[in-house]
Amino acid sequence: MRNRNYLTLLITTAAIIIFLTTQSTFAQPSSVTTKEAVPKVCRLAVDDAHISTSMYKNTKLKYLKINARSECHHYQSAVQILIKIYKVDPKKGDILMRPFDNRKGSKSGYTVEMNDAKILCVNNKPTKYYGVATAHVVIPGFGVFDRTAQSLNYPTLSCGT
Repeated sequence: MRNRNYLTLLITTAAIIIFLTTQSTFAQPSSVTTKEAVPKVCRLAVDDAHISTSMYKNTKLKYLKINARSECHHYQSAVQILIKIYKVDPKKGDILMRPFDNRKGSKSGYTVEMNDAKILCVNNKPTKYYGVATAHVVIPGFGVFDRTAQSLNYPTLSCGT
């Protein structure tokens, strides 16, 4: 009887040791990041101001342009984007040049872009510009979100207004 209890205890202890050893062998170190562990986010991105080369090729006129896009790993059923183009004036401060929106034609999808915020360059005076965008996003099952983003850089462009 005593041998039977001793044998049962020995087998149970061996099983527990094997189980713990095998689990630690297959476990990943905490510093390794797998693709599933990277958090997915929704964001609003605003590009830097630039001179549109495609519009210059088509019209022979220089246009200052700023693009924005709402990107999300969830489907966005209605996205309204407002882009405001600002000119940096050292004497007067930042001046709002013009707002652009897609309110009449809100878009849907995983990535929604607004590419038609543009201003005609009147002369070649070096000027700095940047854009600020606001997005009103509806994500079914999650709610309504408002986001604001700004251009990261303020490039000096030969585009006076």
